[in-house]
Amino acid sequence: MRFHTRRLGVFVCLTVVLWLFISFLLLVGRVRLQLQRIDVPGRIRDWWQCHDEITDEEGVRVVVFGDSWVDDTVQDGESGRGKSWVEIFCDKIDCSSHYNFASTQLSKAFPQSPQTGAITSNRIYTNTSSTQPKTASSKLLPDLATQINQYVALSKSSKPTETIFVVSFGFWDIYHFASLDISSGKEVIDDTITELFKQLDDLYVHYSSDLATSGAPSPLRIIIPKLVDPTLFPGWISRPVPLTPSSVAEEQKNAVYLTTHWNAMLEKGMETWIRDLNVVFSQFSDEEIEEAKSQNETVPIVEKDVFYYDLPRHLLNLLIEHRFEEEDASDATGFGNKQSPFLSTEVPCFGDSSESLDGVEEMTELHGRFMCKKPHHYMFWDAWRVGRVVSEEIGKGVAKMVKKGKSMRKIWEEGMPKGDL
Repeated sequence: MRFHTRRLGVFVCLTVVLWLFISFLLLVGRVRLQLQRIDVPGRIRDWWQCHDEITDEEGVRVVVFGDSWVDDTVQDGESGRGKSWVEIFCDKIDCSSHYNFASTQLSKAFPQSPQTGAITSNRIYTNTSSTQPKTASSKLLPDLATQINQYVALSKSSKPTETIFVVSFGFWDIYHFASLDISSGKEVIDDTITELFKQLDDLYVHYSSDLATSGAPSPLRIIIPKLVDPTLFPGWISRPVPLTPSSVAEEQKNAVYLTTHWNAMLEKGMETWIRDLNVVFSQFSDEEIEEAKSQNETVPIVEKDVFYYDLPRHLLNLLIEHRFEEEDASDATGFGNKQSPFLSTEVPCFGDSSESLDGVEEMTELHGRFMCKKPHHYMFWDAWRVGRVVSEEIGKGVAKMVKKGKSMRKIWEEGMPKGDL
């Protein structure tokens, strides 16, 4: 009896130890999974929490690919930046969910690491020579292909009801490629635009296959902001000094030209891409297509459409209005008759200056730089991003465009002037 009691005691002890060990492994597994989620460069989120997959829902889903312009991550101490324009857009159209794969360089990474942001193609960037310090491959942020692949991997079990995609790339491409000679820069931009539409084709194929069983599939709708010239931002003057003094002005001129060229090539490729629906069938063999025809099977055609928001025009209007107000002047077009909402369109709220605009406001130090306490007085949040007031205006403007259906397809089919967008 004593033997059985001892053996029973040993058994109980081993059971308890085993249970504790399994619990420990489960806890470590959960912690490790959470750490992996936190460390994913393209942070995948809806309004409140991370997800392992994108599930079905009613209403409008918004999926975001891009750079710091559309990334809604609030970094440590940056709550004053407010919502991104994408979040404002979601509020205004009452979207049911919001998944953001965009990526931003951490504020504390500078100046130890060169300034950078998410670019369209890391492959093209890596294979391009430049006079500016290049970001190491290991520190490059997720590009468009990577972000789309992250979305596709998570959305396989999902049959979307209505989805609007946001694609915001190009700003940091121009920042880096401005250091090339104009001929090389133009060639790289052409390659990059080609790559962008290739990735949109991949997204279209995935989106279409998800809707293959739908009787009346929703069109693939994408919001693409027109690219704004990066030389207009406070951060441009902080770029590394080129090897030759004459290159300072040369790079600025290159940036302006390449931005114009980017927008021209994007608009030119947009019409062709929207009208070309054959890419869906390129994934099937001739035998599969013939078999489907023989069985009278048809695949619903998913149309494409793009909302092309004129971001440069909006920002330039704000800058011009502020300048007219400073000069106490006006013109026949109406500039100078309104009141600028900003105290500054040159100094960012979060930057290197420790002095406030009014000489009274106390600045807060963060990561070796200084932050204002009244962000709504500043047009720019930091060297490369607009502040909360501008973000709100952009979000409202994009929402208005989408609600009214003012897309590129409507321009071409109904002859609506671009100025009405």
